[in-house]
Amino acid sequence: MEDQHLDQLLRELPRERASEGFTARALRRLDEPARRAPARVRWAIATAAAALLISLLSVGAWLEWREQRQTAELLQDAMEARQLLDELRAEHGRLSRDLRRLDNSGAPEVLYLGGDETMDVVVDLGQVQRVEGGTIPAAYHDQTF
Repeated sequence: MEDQHLDQLLRELPRERASEGFTARALRRLDEPARRAPARVRWAIATAAAALLISLLSVGAWLEWREQRQTAELLQDAMEARQLLDELRAEHGRLSRDLRRLDNSGAPEVLYLGGDETMDVVVDLGQVQRVEGGTIPAAYHDQTF
């Protein structure tokens, strides 16, 4: 219903006539070669485009540099972690060999308590009576001090 009302209103408006030679002028302008923008405008556009290109290249180079630096840092951290792991494995191997050698030595278990130039105090643990439930270190007793 509104479309019909709008059509009616538009028909009631007075008709406008184009000025003399309007069609000829429009056709002549279409036949003319395209006008170039003034040199100052072209220079401003070229300068803005160059500045934008330089900015984009700078940001891209900075992002690439940052990524390479982070990759290098991660690689360095990984190499250090690998070196520490290798050192830990080597130490574990040495300790395991020492423990096996001590377990297989068959030597009596002795505890050196100290001494001076004239006497050393050594306890043969094979001769000490074992207590049911194990022994508790002296540091764990509240009566130690």
